[in-house]
Amino acid sequence: MSDKEYKGLERRESNITLMPYSYYRLSKRTGYGAGNAAPAYYELLWQGFLNGDITLHERKYLSSLAKYMREHGGIVSSAQVIEATRLARELAVIRGGSVPTLEDLKDASITCMGGGSFGEMAMGFAETDIGKKIGSVPQDAMQTSIQSDFATKLKQLKLEKYKELVATPLQLDLRENLRVKSEESAFLDLNRSFFLYRLVVLGIDFAKIKKSNQDNATWAENWILQWTPEAEIQIVESVLKGDTIVDAVAFVLSEKLSEATKISDIAEVIEAAFNCGLPKIVEGAKRSLDEMANGAIAMCDIADTVSKLSNMISFGDIRKLDREPLVPIVKRLCIRASLMLVGESACDDIAAATLADDIQKIHSVFMMQDFLDESFWFDKLIELSNRDDLNTKISGLATAILLDAGKIDELTLRMEVSRRLSMGMPAELGANWFAGLSMRNHYALIGRLTLWESLSEYLDTLDEEEFRRSVVFLRRAFVEYSAKEKDMIAENLGEIWGLNAQAVSEIINSEIKEVDTEILEDFDFGDF
Repeated sequence: MSDKEYKGLERRESNITLMPYSYYRLSKRTGYGAGNAAPAYYELLWQGFLNGDITLHERKYLSSLAKYMREHGGIVSSAQVIEATRLARELAVIRGGSVPTLEDLKDASITCMGGGSFGEMAMGFAETDIGKKIGSVPQDAMQTSIQSDFATKLKQLKLEKYKELVATPLQLDLRENLRVKSEESAFLDLNRSFFLYRLVVLGIDFAKIKKSNQDNATWAENWILQWTPEAEIQIVESVLKGDTIVDAVAFVLSEKLSEATKISDIAEVIEAAFNCGLPKIVEGAKRSLDEMANGAIAMCDIADTVSKLSNMISFGDIRKLDREPLVPIVKRLCIRASLMLVGESACDDIAAATLADDIQKIHSVFMMQDFLDESFWFDKLIELSNRDDLNTKISGLATAILLDAGKIDELTLRMEVSRRLSMGMPAELGANWFAGLSMRNHYALIGRLTLWESLSEYLDTLDEEEFRRSVVFLRRAFVEYSAKEKDMIAENLGEIWGLNAQAVSEIINSEIKEVDTEILEDFDFGDF
């Protein structure tokens, strides 16, 4: 290209910046074609050259490797490090050199410190070869547009003091502050939350959210803020997605939306946009969800989706979300779940474990939202509870839900328990039903003496072989009960059998007698 042609090219203004480069990003592991295979190792060689010590790298490398292994649960003695050093020197001579190379040091450490297994040393090699060093850039270096936007937002949201290397907690109250005059100050914490969630979506490790100890405090958020050179790099890289943080987040969420293959994927995008305060993205994702919801959907997909959308509807006021467009979608999905419930329950025990979680999620949504008509859902639960040809664990769970909702009285429960736990019912089916019944509200079940009377009568009807089989399945049913709850159940059974609570407690907590030990030794615990 001639000078004349060069001068004739169209000019565009642009910003340039400097970004700190880390040893990891200089390494070949990041796909950098001209990368260094082991930056930290070659730094040791350079230090040895500067100090006039050609053996410094072997001592430093092997001792650093041993330190990493010890810190991560490995057992490496000083003697093993010394042996590895000697072996590396011998390998260097055998291979025609005078000073151990990286290959010599690795082979020696695998032999002497890893018991001959590369897998034992792999993580240590990654750490010792590459290292964690990160450079720095001058504070007055030119910045990209997204770096400038980040700095502006820090100042506007009064977060500049958190740009420190020390991790600092930040508590947010998303409610409007009525004690201040300006709207900006009234919603300062809410806007902080939007900003921090946007950084999370972009993968910028400046802020991490902590789970709140108050389950119902939807207005409270706890964050940990810590500035690192990696965060600077991540911000600069985000300029490829947008000139500002909002533009970059919109790009990321739009990409996720286009790649979504199920409605729960779209629900995650809606949830992220909701947390980031991006109503336009929420609206676009809502349309995509509406379209995809017309196709084939799995029950687990419905459960995850309605659970996320329900939370947004319930707590939308806090984040100033227009909740109305989400309501029809939740209604439609909940009706669809009701229609699918009985058919999905004809499954094996492996699928039943997932289905049970899905049913509980969907039921929680029905109980949380007043705009849902739960009558059809309960009709299907009643049908599921009464059916004998479906998975008994799911039938038991349906009975438990109906019991919690007051749809089953004591007499009906007793009849159902007698039917499910009877001589004609295979032990595994009866115990599986009881396991489903035990998945909700343990204390409510413990407080119903009629339930334990029926269980006692059922055990009385079993012969020795049937009893042994039942014990296996009943044991599985009681896995979810705490030790205290098991004591309370034992007290109930003790009362039914004419024993007082103190006597039962003594039996439970006493040491196993010799005769009981002999019985246990004869028992086949293989099925456990």
